[in-house]
Amino acid sequence: MIWPTVWYEFGFMLALASVMLLAPGSAILQTPDIFGDRVVFTAEGDLWLASISSGVATRLTSAPGREFNAKFSPDGKTIAFSAQYDSGITNVYTISVDGGEPRRLTWESGTASVQDWTPDGRARVGEAPEDQCAWSI
Repeated sequence: MIWPTVWYEFGFMLALASVMLLAPGSAILQTPDIFGDRVVFTAEGDLWLASISSGVATRLTSAPGREFNAKFSPDGKTIAFSAQYDSGITNVYTISVDGGEPRRLTWESGTASVQDWTPDGRARVGEAPEDQCAWSI
């Protein structure tokens, strides 16, 4: 049945459009992920969390560097993301949906990227977003 897929995609696009109207500045929203009524996305190089119903976005991160590719944990309480804080080297971090200090999960010298979460709540990490040889942390 195609209708649930079409409605989900329509709802997703509508949610992003409402968040785009309320996010500060004219930032381009990137790498969104949805859990329930919340959407996490990258804008202005930082992670933002928004309510789909209200469209109000709040900044989760503000460290120097670039955060991207955020993914909600299976319980929706934690967000894993990739970040470039150290000379362009990409590593994986987590942060609570309530905010706070990011917790570093990898110490790569190249590129480590969040792919998703395992059902038991471990972040799936690869050396690139399309890496088929991932490990779980």
